[in-house]
Amino acid sequence: MPQDVEFWMIAGSLALAVVVFGIGMAVEATGDPVPGPPPLPPGPGWGGWRVSDRIYHAYDVVVVIGLVLLYASPLLLQVMGEMPDKANVVGAEALIQTIVMQFLLMGAVIAIVAMRRSPIEWLGLRWRWWLTLLLLAPAAVGMTWIFMMGLQVVGWMEWLTGPGGAADQQEVVKAFGETQDPLTFVLLCLTAVVVAPLTEEVIFRGYVYPVAKRFAGRWAAVLFSSLIFAMVHHSAVALLPLFFLAVLLALSFEWTGSIWAPPVSYTHLRAHET
Repeated sequence: MPQDVEFWMIAGSLALAVVVFGIGMAVEATGDPVPGPPPLPPGPGWGGWRVSDRIYHAYDVVVVIGLVLLYASPLLLQVMGEMPDKANVVGAEALIQTIVMQFLLMGAVIAIVAMRRSPIEWLGLRWRWWLTLLLLAPAAVGMTWIFMMGLQVVGWMEWLTGPGGAADQQEVVKAFGETQDPLTFVLLCLTAVVVAPLTEEVIFRGYVYPVAKRFAGRWAAVLFSSLIFAMVHHSAVALLPLFFLAVLLALSFEWTGSIWAPPVSYTHLRAHET
């Protein structure tokens, strides 16, 4: 059984996500079974929730569980003592496999939902308020950087990366400064700035979040999807900043009713990191 801080923080976030989802489901089960009013149409502005959860069923929870287990598989490999050497993980072949897997997962999620609703309507792709988007993305990234600076000021990062602590950078970010292979560098850029924001936002904000919202309630869904999103990056240093960003992205999805806002914000952050 791994004893390092990083493992237990990532495993703890997964466990906390499960607890939050369970509590949310219990609260929803004791509440009013009559569905609330339909979500507002896409467009900026508070005063209502704009992400519909009415098309999801119990089998979507099974799919979400499968996705979570798949993304959490490195934790299981660590427990079994079969985690490969991290020095060999970030290479051209591994990156190509990651890209293919991410697109396959995104395609599977889109196919599951498309049987019930048009992806254009599901993800709110008919976005017309681009000025709001241009303001929203930098605001989300700026707030995340302020949050990260706050963690630095209180000594969280110093404690976390101290002797025997977690790595001070994500493996992908670290690889940018170490790789000598042009193909690997190009694939790293493609993964960090295009593939990850696109696929992860469709999967986590577009699917995991509204499924959780349907069965566990709005705020439990925000916390659950954000904890899972932070966990799947398998980095203790990035855990709290990514959780904070994920909460902002879930709220921006609800605020706008469109998936355009979260991936643009996430792309901004990944571009600044790399």
